[in-house]
Amino acid sequence: MASQPRLQVLAASKNKVSTLKGFPSLPSLESSVLCIVFFKYLIFCPYLSIAEDLSPKEIAIAKHYPAHTAVCIAGGWEFCSSKQALESTFNFLVEQWKDHFPPGYMLMEASVDQPFEEDACNCHFLFTKDKTVDENSELVLNYQWFIGSTTLSNFTPIPDATAEVYWPKRDDVGKILRVECTPVLGDTKYTSIFAISSPVSPGTTYTPSLEDVGAYLALHWVPTRADGKSGQPVVSICNNPVAPGFPVASKVSVKALSLYNYSGEGIYFGGYEGSSIFSWFRENMDRTIVPINGANSKIYEVTDADYNCRLMFGYTPVRSDSVVGELTMSEPTDVILPGCLAKIQEACQIPVV
Repeated sequence: MASQPRLQVLAASKNKVSTLKGFPSLPSLESSVLCIVFFKYLIFCPYLSIAEDLSPKEIAIAKHYPAHTAVCIAGGWEFCSSKQALESTFNFLVEQWKDHFPPGYMLMEASVDQPFEEDACNCHFLFTKDKTVDENSELVLNYQWFIGSTTLSNFTPIPDATAEVYWPKRDDVGKILRVECTPVLGDTKYTSIFAISSPVSPGTTYTPSLEDVGAYLALHWVPTRADGKSGQPVVSICNNPVAPGFPVASKVSVKALSLYNYSGEGIYFGGYEGSSIFSWFRENMDRTIVPINGANSKIYEVTDADYNCRLMFGYTPVRSDSVVGELTMSEPTDVILPGCLAKIQEACQIPVV
């Protein structure tokens, strides 16, 4: 049999590939399927329309390969079976990255969960350090999430997606996520590494509401075939009741009710709210912040001591079972005007000359 053209050469070719029928036979089914993955699923090539050539078995095999397979192929990784591909591709990437790791550190994991619409998607980067590393030094990992149409496309940074977890949006469905992890040791930033996800799936999860707390959730699933024929329904019940979340106060702010009265605002989350703690603070002209004794309700009336200061509202969420969350404070108000000036402005009309 004639020698096979290398995939890199085929990918760079200007010839339009519309079908894999008649394509030279490859040594094994998995190799041919991986070739299909490389062309059909992992490269953004508008000339391909080969889904009709794939059997369900071939598609199933293709999905057993890691999402970053195309990146590895482009870098020179050699084919192997799907059972070995996850470890093999990871080792291939580590070989490319290891000279740029912080001294004494080795990468043990770089992966990202299967993403679902409106569900938490976590990335996993794990470094280990040897005994020669200073115990007082701490490795910090910075993150940036990206989105693209395919594995080898030009990924676009997702604004404000810089945490270890990202919640895919509806517009992300069908697209690929890429998260870059930048190790930082002391004042030194090292070369970023990455993990690539499978396409974002439509949302299939249920987000419990406040009314669900303490109850057991049950899933009723009716398997339905593409032609509309349904099978026997299946019911699954959670082993544990829905637990309340940790109490959190968000969107804490101050609203002016009148010249002398202010209201503290905020949104509570975390099960049923108990006796949450409200507090008020003064920010002095030197930027120091001091608590106002006795100010422990949502409504606050200005006193003479507040003039030339700014007011801040504090919200400490407390759950109904007495679990206490963290204090969240509002932004400072405008400077409170001196009392005499405020009263003159309120009671008198001063002519302008």
